[in-house]
This record gives sequence, C-alpha cells and structure tokens, in this order.
Amino acid sequence: MIKLVIFDLDGTLIEFHHDFLLSESERIFQQLAMPHITREILQHGFERFNFFHFIEEQERIEFEKKFWEHFDFSKVPRPKVLPGAEQILSHIADRQIPQVIVTARTAPEEHVLETLQHTCIPKYIERIVTRVEDDLHWSDKRQMLREICAEYQTEAEAVLLIGDTPADIKSAEEIGITHRIAVLTGGILPEILVAANPTIVVNHLEEFYELHLDKFFR
Repeated sequence: MIKLVIFDLDGTLIEFHHDFLLSESERIFQQLAMPHITREILQHGFERFNFFHFIEEQERIEFEKKFWEHFDFSKVPRPKVLPGAEQILSHIADRQIPQVIVTARTAPEEHVLETLQHTCIPKYIERIVTRVEDDLHWSDKRQMLREICAEYQTEAEAVLLIGDTPADIKSAEEIGITHRIAVLTGGILPEILVAANPTIVVNHLEEFYELHLDKFFR
C-alpha cells in the first residue's frame, strides 16, 4: 500500500526548458573560451545524462561548479505544468496520501514554491525538499529521500517515486524504494532510463495516469 508519493520537479511535473538550457550553456561556454563546445555536443551529452562528458573526469566536479556559477537562473522561463500532472496530483490527494517534491534545485523551499504559485502544484504538494550544498553530486538524492521518508515515518517499500532522470531512479532504488516510475518528458533517452531499473517507463504522466495509476492505488 502506497503511503507517500515523491515527485521530481523539472521534467516530471513541470516542463524542462531544454532549449533554454542549451542556449544558456552555449553562452557560458563562449564566456569560458570554449566555443568548440557546440549545441550538438551538448545535446548528445544531455540526452545520455552525461552533460559534461567532454570534460576529463578528474576535472568534472570543479568544472560543474564553475558552470553553474555562470548560469543565469533569473532568465529561466516561467514553469508550465506538464499534461497529466494535475490529474495525478488530484487523484492521489483524493486518497489523502501525502505528496512531496524532492528536487536538485538549491534554492530555498519558499523560493521554489513562489515560482510555482501560478500553477496547480502548491494546492496538492505538502513539502518541497531542495538540495543542500555539500560534497555529494548534484544528482544524488539518496539523503533527501531518506530524510523525507523519516519525516513522514514511512518505510521505503510504501513510497512511490516519479522522476525523469537515471539519478532519480537509482537514488530511490538504493534506499529501498521499490515503486519507481520513470517519465520520458525530461528528454533523456529511453534506453538510458531503462538501464536505471525503474518499475515502469512511461512517455508522459498522462500515460501513467491512464494506464498504470490504479495499479498502485487500489
């Protein structure tokens, strides 16, 4: 029986602004005197969840920090809720099951909530857990997932997680979450998500709502 639902945010509940990421990345690489890093190279890495594949592995962590320091988050387009999200959120809310967001964003919870005020999401979501700057890779959500399970006093086996990246799925698997739904709306290649060992891979939330949701909430 599912007692807690955890969503990723970008690419899962709201549209991931793929074109903006690529355009902003091109601008940053120009600033960093790396004009040879083209949009095609960036796209190749993005869809394989290996965005900085062209940087030597031993230099990658420091480079990522430098990259995100240059990233202009103030220009990110207004969030748009993905099709199927409100139906799922409403369906779960009707069953009085808590719903939370665990995101790799580092902004405070109240700031993320403010950016979502024009959407339906705050109506249904109880908590937004954002990433604390630490030594973990930005995509590693294991500790955040452990903490939210403890906060809601819920065993991992009773949690449903929905995310759009291999890291979402692997983080959940490694702390014992057995119900792991991968959606393709974040732009990651299907074979990359399948390799992360989700319970189900769906094209979008509408598909999950129409074909699979009742299997988890009988």
